[in-house]
Amino acid sequence: MKSPEVIDRIEKSLPQTLRKCRYCGEGAEEYVRADRNYDGTRGYIATVRCTGCGVSVFAFGLDIRPALVMAKSYWEKGVCDV
Repeated sequence: MKSPEVIDRIEKSLPQTLRKCRYCGEGAEEYVRADRNYDGTRGYIATVRCTGCGVSVFAFGLDIRPALVMAKSYWEKGVCDV
């Protein structure tokens, strides 16, 4: 897990709005849900998904904010979890 200082730094580097999908050019939406990771630790899974083609990225965090920041960061970098 990333420290709060690292999450702050990553969040400051992100644009205010999510970029368009690199594959189809449609917009993206973000979702968060309570869940568990692979070893059963409770937390949140944030997902950023294209509204057009459905390509998505996700990230797990113990709190909502770190999960969302990391998912948005992956989306902006072009990481793909298809």
